[in-house]
Amino acid sequence: SERKAAGGGALGGFAGGAGGGGKDGKDGGKTAAGGGAAAVATKKDSSGKPATPSLTAAAAGTPAGAGVAVSVDDALSKMMAAVPMSDFERQLSAYVRKQLSHARARALDEIAEMAGAFDEALESLRREKFKLEGDVKAAELKQLLHHQELQLLRDFDKREVVLISKRSAKLEERREVTERIAAANASLEAKKAELEALVARRTAVMADFDAIVPESDPFREPLTKIFMRKIKRAKKKAAASDASDDDDEDDDNDDDDDGDDDDDDEVEACPPGCDAGLYDRVCECRERRLDEDDAIAEFQKTLDQVRKDKEQAAKKQKLVEQSLLAIQSEFTAFQREKQGQLNQIDVVVSLRMHQIEYLVDGRLPEDLSSSLVFSDAELARLRRRIEELDAEKLELRARQKALKREHLQLLKDKRAKEARVSELESKAHDVQMLKFGQVIDLDLLDRAGASKGTEDLREQLRTQEAQYARELSDWDARIAARADELLALTRENTACLNAVSDMTAAQRRLESTLASARTSVFSDPVVARKQEVEERDKLVQLVNAQAAEIQNIKAQISALHRKDTSMYQ
Repeated sequence: SERKAAGGGALGGFAGGAGGGGKDGKDGGKTAAGGGAAAVATKKDSSGKPATPSLTAAAAGTPAGAGVAVSVDDALSKMMAAVPMSDFERQLSAYVRKQLSHARARALDEIAEMAGAFDEALESLRREKFKLEGDVKAAELKQLLHHQELQLLRDFDKREVVLISKRSAKLEERREVTERIAAANASLEAKKAELEALVARRTAVMADFDAIVPESDPFREPLTKIFMRKIKRAKKKAAASDASDDDDEDDDNDDDDDGDDDDDDEVEACPPGCDAGLYDRVCECRERRLDEDDAIAEFQKTLDQVRKDKEQAAKKQKLVEQSLLAIQSEFTAFQREKQGQLNQIDVVVSLRMHQIEYLVDGRLPEDLSSSLVFSDAELARLRRRIEELDAEKLELRARQKALKREHLQLLKDKRAKEARVSELESKAHDVQMLKFGQVIDLDLLDRAGASKGTEDLREQLRTQEAQYARELSDWDARIAARADELLALTRENTACLNAVSDMTAAQRRLESTLASARTSVFSDPVVARKQEVEERDKLVQLVNAQAAEIQNIKAQISALHRKDTSMYQ
């Protein structure tokens, strides 16, 4: 009622100049006419409490009415500010203030969260930008490097193609020469077998002569001379004309060779007192021997030609190998030069700060042009290699000392051997002077002592050695085959023994199972009780023994703790 009276009085006083106002505020709700008055009317709600005052402005249609209304609003706001608030209004104001504070805090949190998210996104984009810029720059540098390498490789490509073509040609030539040598070797092997057959035929002819003219025959010496004599014979003409020309040349050579033989000038006749039939058979054997000698000579010529071709191919192979070595060395030098040129190209390497260990006076220098990029693993390997080289140096020094001692010992032995050799040479000289009156060249004597019979015996020895080598190879093959059979049989026998062993073990298991079943079926309870008592007594004795041993060990441990050794004395 005080607020109504105050409000009514104030409004009545304010509106008095405009046409009158109420006395106690009850009739303050009236509107003054003519000047544009404002009135505040208070109403009661359904609960009887005063409601919020409302301001009604009436305008007379002039601009002054609007000004009066604004002035009334200001006056009303000042008046309402001067009027004390009720508890409900204060609670409502506090509630609205808290609600607004909470909304403001939420808005500030959202703003801060959005700003943080924006900053994080911006930082992530900045990092990604830096990374992309680094990748792009590295790709550009790599592209530049590849371009430089491509230009360099194009410059070296022509020389490399020439070297590869030269090496391919030499490799093809070496393959052809190798095939020729292989063919010559195969031909020589075949020719050697044929030559052995011819030698065997000639040996058979000699055996026939020995059978015709035994050692006890009184005419063996003249008949042997007749048998071994070289005579001029007409060569068999070949069917082809070229072959006949070659045979004529061979005849001329043979005539020249035969002309050197003094036996051809002698007149051949049957020895006096010799049987004419025996003489004719000796002549037939001689014809056969001469046929075999001619065949061997012709075959030897062919064999010599094959050997000559093989030697020429071997020489050519040697030249080709030398050319290949030269080309390979040239190719290696070319590759080294190309690699050196490629190594001259600058390469950019991205490093992190923790990877740089190049400090001068405790600081990273501004100029890193003289630094070296090296991996930690290689550096550790080189350090280990230094230690290994030190160990190897010590070992080599020890070996050098041992070799020096061995060298000194060998020098002493050499001087002793030289003194012994000089002593033996002086003795040999004295013996030769006493026996022969001069010094004899033993090597010359050995060379002069060789004869045709010796050569024949050596040839027979080589033939027999080849035959024995073939027989040995055959026997080795047979032994290897028998060894394989023995291995297979041994494996089969082992499998059988394993099977027998498994079956024996299974039988023993069955027998033990059967015996245990019989024992369990036919066991005597009294005997079983006695066995249990005995086993229990044994276990009790074992437990007592273990307890005594434990007590002894505890006593030893306590004595060791006290360092008392009287119990061991």
